Amino acid sequence: PACEFVRILFPSQFSTMPGRKRKQVDDGDSSKAQDSKEPAKMTVAELRKDLQERGLETSGRKAELVSRLEEALKGADEADTESPDEPPKAKKTKTESATDVDKKTANKGAEEGPTSEYGKAVAQLKEGEKKKRTPKVDQMVPGAHGYTVVDDWDCMLNQTNIGDNNNKYYVIQMLLGAFNAYYVWSRWGRVGESGQNAMKG
Repeated sequence: PACEFVRILFPSQFSTMPGRKRKQVDDGDSSKAQDSKEPAKMTVAELRKDLQERGLETSGRKAELVSRLEEALKGADEADTESPDEPPKAKKTKTESATDVDKKTANKGAEEGPTSEYGKAVAQLKEGEKKKRTPKVDQMVPGAHGYTVVDDWDCMLNQTNIGDNNNKYYVIQMLLGAFNAYYVWSRWGRVGESGQNAMKG
């Protein structure tokens, strides 16, 4: 009653008196407080939620989550501290190794198809790799049809000397005959002539 009496007598005094206002926390301040929370003190659920909002991986143990979030926060702080006048850093371009270039070149023929000139050349090279050269037995070997050249043991040498009027050849082959017998055939002489020969085995 006394307070009401005083309020009636002095209304202006009470109208200017500030009332107590309820302290409100802005949503922005609360979010800042949550962001400023140290990752080590956050729970696993909080860590995963924060990482998910940043588009980062959320799997792993708590120590891994803490480390991942700390790195993200550190990167964000460094980005904020960069000067706006500083020119952007040039992005590093990935240099292609010789192996990558070879792979692209090899795949180019397959992409262009067998009808293109490049595709035909690549196909011919691959076909040539599959087909191994089969050396023929020298035609001067007696009974040549009964022998085969062992692997690629087939060699022909030439010597040309214009001053001495020399133009010679030398043929040597390792042959496999009947009963798995091995022989060494050699023939030499002037080009265009049958020359001399020898069969050892």
